Amino acid sequence: MPNSILAITKITLSIIWIGFTFSFFSVFPEPYNSYLLSFGIFMAMVHLLEYLAVKIRFGHLKAINFFQTLIFGFAHWIPIIKNQR
Repeated sequence: MPNSILAITKITLSIIWIGFTFSFFSVFPEPYNSYLLSFGIFMAMVHLLEYLAVKIRFGHLKAINFFQTLIFGFAHWIPIIKNQR
């Protein structure tokens, strides 16, 4: 996967997580605030499952970080796995 796609993915996810954080303070009008909050919770659960799956499959790689996988998902761990091969 090209580095530009990974960079765009990381930027997009950062913006989504910032919006999710702001939704805790009801910054956005309803129903957008509820949508963003629900989407953020859903993404956190998906990324948690993703971290567990990657850790089980590639547990020997110490560079796979929980927090970065939670934030960036595959954009964090794909380059690490590619560099190991």
